[in-house]
Amino acid sequence: MIFNDFCCLKVLFKPPLYHSSFSTSVCIVSSYIAILSHSMQSISVILKNTEIHFTLKNYCMEIESQDVIRLIGQFLKENQLHNTLKALQLESQVALNAVSHPLTEDIQKGNWAVVLESITDLAIPPKHLSDLYEQIVLELIEMKQIQAARSLLRQTDPMDNLRNLYPERYLHLEGLLNRSDFDEKTAYQTGKGKQERREMIAKELEKHVTIVEPNRLVSLLGQALKWQVQEKLVDTEVGFDLFTGAAPSTRAEDDSPVSMMIKSIKFPKKQYPESGCFSPDGTYFATGTVDGFIEIWNYLTGKRRNDLKYQQEDNMMMIETACLCLQFSPDSEYLASGAQDGSIIVWSVKNGRSHVKFRTAHTQGITCLAFNSDGTQIVSSSFDQTVRIHGLNSGKTLKVFRGHTSFVNSVAYSLNDAFIVSGSSDGTVKIWNQNSSDCIHTLHLQNGELTARGVNLPTVHSVTRIPSKDIFLVSNHSRFLYLISLSGEVTIFLVTVSLFGILLQKRRANRLQMLPSQHQEISSMQYLVVVVTIRFLMIITFIVSAGILG
Repeated sequence: MIFNDFCCLKVLFKPPLYHSSFSTSVCIVSSYIAILSHSMQSISVILKNTEIHFTLKNYCMEIESQDVIRLIGQFLKENQLHNTLKALQLESQVALNAVSHPLTEDIQKGNWAVVLESITDLAIPPKHLSDLYEQIVLELIEMKQIQAARSLLRQTDPMDNLRNLYPERYLHLEGLLNRSDFDEKTAYQTGKGKQERREMIAKELEKHVTIVEPNRLVSLLGQALKWQVQEKLVDTEVGFDLFTGAAPSTRAEDDSPVSMMIKSIKFPKKQYPESGCFSPDGTYFATGTVDGFIEIWNYLTGKRRNDLKYQQEDNMMMIETACLCLQFSPDSEYLASGAQDGSIIVWSVKNGRSHVKFRTAHTQGITCLAFNSDGTQIVSSSFDQTVRIHGLNSGKTLKVFRGHTSFVNSVAYSLNDAFIVSGSSDGTVKIWNQNSSDCIHTLHLQNGELTARGVNLPTVHSVTRIPSKDIFLVSNHSRFLYLISLSGEVTIFLVTVSLFGILLQKRRANRLQMLPSQHQEISSMQYLVVVVTIRFLMIITFIVSAGILG
């Protein structure tokens, strides 16, 4: 690869002893390094015999191949791809031996469920592993959880190893299982108490286990891409394909209705989801349930993300009433939840703690949330017929927009945050000036027409801004879809469902005045009658022709 820039970086890629089939992993690693080097304005990259060389003016650094493999291994573990992780470790002979949270703290606090789950894929010396399991069995006996202690003692490899190497210690544990009382001095024969043994075990394991931040591979790639955006090496308007390192190529796609389910997430009957959304960077998928639980999922596997420590420990994000809506901040660092009681809480996705709380954001349930472009404000709509802006820095409600006469179901910011567009059950779409709080346009949408006023207008369900444009897609309880600009210009689509799929017939209307349609619309039933008639005539013609020839 050749990059036309003024500086470069030198990296010596030292491979351990690999099998021949490891070439695939080398390709993955080289792609990753190429992206990283591009972000650092490198001038040349040479891959030869699994050595990657870069040079940077007046600077030199070395990246070990084992570290890159561990980054990939952590990604596999966090996404619960355990079989792939085992294959990578077996072929490369590089063990991950890392956790994304302080294992020593969990040992010292006695969080044994978390500890046992964390050490599943770790390579720990048998002696230290036996010491750890021995301590867990002792504490289970102390808590009168005899059945669990017996299972751990008799059905695990570390305890079998203890029985073979230190039979007297194993028999001591067996004796404690049959006693009705627990005496700490009798149980801990070494003279060290429970907390001292915890600290000793934690200190020994700390020598063999590395503690790293979660999502290291994704974080490094994100940093590299941010640099490329700052240096204008990536055009954010057209998107970026991380794998190819270029803008995604366009291709013709079959514009057919969705027919295949990729993954499903099952919830208990009384804990069904009320809301869900993806993060802007595609890393997270969040759901909010009727009983107030908010969870982050891996949408590829359909399983809850346990690389987030608070979810691994079942310390879930939770609100007091049903979670009616969710929205991520533009940088995907925060998640806002809107509750049935009218409160809004902004959560930190990394630690699961509340960042800002708006206890009385609205007097009734929140229906929709949207962040502004820099993530400092959030706009909300509600059943209380209002739209409100809240400041994340001040923790206060900044502005209130009144004018709708029924529930406000959806709200969105304009591209530059200067305007707000809202849709309501009163059938109108309102465009607000964010600075003055004035309503500059009120659009009445009825039966595919834009009218001066309306009676019994269909409910507006959603208002969604088209990416990178000040055009809003509006859907209401009708057969029509509307594209609305900030000037009030509307493009109307008639949605017709037939045996041949979904048909969109387009016509255009300016504000408060319909332009004449350029074609005549026909219903799906009329279309079906025409097709059947034509085919019937074709069959009759064929029969008559066959009779004449006969």
